Amino acid sequence: MAPETPYRALVEGYAALVRQGPDPRAAAPPAPTHPGTAGRTVLLFSPHPDDECITGALPLRLLRQCGMRIVNVAVTLGSRIDRRAARLAELAA
Repeated sequence: MAPETPYRALVEGYAALVRQGPDPRAAAPPAPTHPGTAGRTVLLFSPHPDDECITGALPLRLLRQCGMRIVNVAVTLGSRIDRRAARLAELAA
């Protein structure tokens, strides 16, 4: 048994919530809407194929919920020649 710490109850509470699963009574939050956003495309320029995550997932998710299409444009495949094939595969995925 792990020793009691100030954070143990907090962590155990979160673990219990995860084990419990989603509350079927909880309503899904309404999708944000903004006039004129549906069907538009957002171009996200990132240094490498896997760097779109540095912008933060929340803004991207909110844009998607507004009906916008998000396209990640990788500016480079990096300076390491041996990693370029892998980065290209990341971009395609």
